[in-house]
Amino acid sequence: MCGIVGIYCTDNQAEIDINRDSYIINNMLDVINHRGPDARATYLDSKILLGFNRLSIIDIENGMQPMHSHDYKLTIVCNGEIFNYIELREELKKDGFSFKTNSDIEVLLPLYQKYQYDFLNKINGQFALALYDRDKEILLIARDHFGICPLFFTKVDNKVVIASEIKALLKYPGIDANLDLVGLDQLLTFPGVISPRTMFKNINSVEAGKFYIFSKKNDVKSIQYWDYNFPKETARTGYNYKDYLAQLENKLLKAVNIRTRADVPVGMYLSGGLDSTLILSFLKKILKKNEVIKTFSIDFFDDILSEKYFQDIAANYYKTQQNNFSMGPQEIISRLNRVIFHSETPLKETFNTSALALSEMAHAQGLKVVLAGQGADELFAGYVGYLFDSMPNVRQKNINENEKKLQKKIWGSEDFIYEKLYKQYEITKSDLYSKQLVENFHEFNCLNYPIINSSNVIGKSKLARRSYIDLKLRLAEHLLSDHGDRMAMANSIEVRYPFLDREVVELAVMMPDQLKLNNLIVKYILKELAKKYIPQEIVDREKQGFAAGGSPYLLQNKNEYIQDLLSYSNIKKHNIFNPDFVEKLKLKYSEPGFKVKVPFDNDLLMPIITYTIWHETFNVKSL
Repeated sequence: MCGIVGIYCTDNQAEIDINRDSYIINNMLDVINHRGPDARATYLDSKILLGFNRLSIIDIENGMQPMHSHDYKLTIVCNGEIFNYIELREELKKDGFSFKTNSDIEVLLPLYQKYQYDFLNKINGQFALALYDRDKEILLIARDHFGICPLFFTKVDNKVVIASEIKALLKYPGIDANLDLVGLDQLLTFPGVISPRTMFKNINSVEAGKFYIFSKKNDVKSIQYWDYNFPKETARTGYNYKDYLAQLENKLLKAVNIRTRADVPVGMYLSGGLDSTLILSFLKKILKKNEVIKTFSIDFFDDILSEKYFQDIAANYYKTQQNNFSMGPQEIISRLNRVIFHSETPLKETFNTSALALSEMAHAQGLKVVLAGQGADELFAGYVGYLFDSMPNVRQKNINENEKKLQKKIWGSEDFIYEKLYKQYEITKSDLYSKQLVENFHEFNCLNYPIINSSNVIGKSKLARRSYIDLKLRLAEHLLSDHGDRMAMANSIEVRYPFLDREVVELAVMMPDQLKLNNLIVKYILKELAKKYIPQEIVDREKQGFAAGGSPYLLQNKNEYIQDLLSYSNIKKHNIFNPDFVEKLKLKYSEPGFKVKVPFDNDLLMPIITYTIWHETFNVKSL
């Protein structure tokens, strides 16, 4: 991965100020230097200025950006990897295109010349890009199909300003750090903030599978070029189980294989669970026989959270060079500020500190690329919610009509509950928010704004509906964004996700539900495949989500910094949360042995702790 920034004039009268804007673009690049510390370059003309920080992974000698077409009519900067670039290159050569480098990114310009806007659907990769077309006088920006790579933009002074991270946008004069209250309400209500919204007012996130076109007529168009296309709900009888199993094996093996395409070594994040262990087994199968894989795992002082037993089983079985890091309250607290700086959002839990520690270890071992098992739970029904959906009588008991109407509005079905009863949860939010915000809650209630396109889940099975929502809300906007990319790139590490290969995803989407959840066995077909490759003890273990100690864990350790963040005066000063209710929560959470029962209950203090850090880190203007 890398870091990209840009300034594009969207008005015919506006032009790039060479001295001023060159200085600004370098300030923007400075603040995201962690994304690409190996090299830097910029390109400018009268209408556009593009900047690039490089993390050198493929064609280290010649793969520098910005890149130009042979006739200089196209210019591109891209953060990410095009995994099928070798196959695309061969196809394009047959059409008469030639290449100067062995870089994966170089295929994008001739691909655009051949297919125009449909070029994005030819890519199997993870990317965020900005492409300038001089003939059409447009800037095209895009984010990959699943949302692995971030990209943000805003408009100021007849210019659109883009960057891989929001902190770079805040370096541009006139772009201020203001709280988006709808974004905050989304954070408290869902797994995270939902694109295109961010926690910063008027700063937008490009959605997964979408591109934007900015023209010099001060016009902007957004187009969804790809989305998950689950089939309509049917009985799905007569399918060939063995055929699906064979296809999954072949496509997943291929997905791991093309993600080893790099001119640097590839390591592995190892949780000790089914998903990462299966990816490790395929990686071991693909690499040279005597090549030792470096694996990285997090352990916890809390025995309930610890997965070290299973991590050691996997590491010993595949003879990896295992690296462990133990997380306790001090290890969590010492990373909170850095986590928020890189996440650019408050958080509802602390496990980003563990993700940061993973990338710290990988960086210390000299790696730039690691594989991870993310995506399998969302694609193959791995969460407890899928089990709840199979027991509808339990879930729908005592739900009132207002709640059902709301479920129908946002999820396309009155019988579908995602994480919580949202009307009921508004009572909790009225306790959480300050008096001023409660009085104006209707203005920023996130349920009054778009969440997902419910037409994409109407007529689909409950499992498909939940999978689609998980992929959109939990995976793209949380696990791949603030938890994945941002914690890895904080230490110049690129994470690659074989389960999020285009071919694997499109196969999984079309699979019958019975192959994902079978007689209350979650990830059924994945477990059947894993029996062939990984230790049975890992196949049979109960799922344990990647988690870390929450706010009760920190409060019960009587940390002074946490106490200061949650002090009555500090909470009152920001006027976002109710200091009296926070005091009640502090007393409750501080009781010895008290724990929040995740995923059934919410850690209500952690977003308040991290909001306070976020507010101060980015000098957010008060309401």
